[in-house]
Amino acid sequence: MSPELLQILIQGMQNLQTQAVRNQTVSTPLANLSACKARFDGSTNANVEVFIDSITTYKDCLNIFYEHAVKGLSMLLFDDAATWWQGIKSSITTFEEAIESLRHAYGFAKAPHQIYKELFSSDQGAYTPIKHVSLMSLLPDTEHFMTYEGSTTHPGCWETTVWIILNKPIYITKHEVGHALMLICFGVLPT
Repeated sequence: MSPELLQILIQGMQNLQTQAVRNQTVSTPLANLSACKARFDGSTNANVEVFIDSITTYKDCLNIFYEHAVKGLSMLLFDDAATWWQGIKSSITTFEEAIESLRHAYGFAKAPHQIYKELFSSDQGAYTPIKHVSLMSLLPDTEHFMTYEGSTTHPGCWETTVWIILNKPIYITKHEVGHALMLICFGVLPT
């Protein structure tokens, strides 16, 4: 073997080794969010942006596959956020969707003028679909209920309604009633 051919062979092996190291650092298949210390409970005093920044940085530093990050998100959520995630996780396919959904569900409320601008910027009859809301997570865990035919509760009182009564009540605090009234009457939540 000539010295030139040996040099080409050595260079080729070095290139292969360099490429293998690059491919290995792109993503580690076993990396996941299990050791991430960030947690989010969905409470009003929890900052979703801090949580998102933490998990995104952790994912990027460890080169975690997007699909592993989406699957591992449930390990970092608890209380209300965990219940919310259980309701929508089957509809989430990408990490970006998960982050967008977190922001939408737990991000800061918009100022009233921004809400009004968005409401009245579309033509009458137009609609906007609501994504990633789990109605089942709002109901009590029960399979027992009864129904009866009744009327609507607003003027007209048309007898076209089927009322559903669950055997477990949904409790609401005075604080939550106050928030609901502020939202309904003034379009804002108290700070």
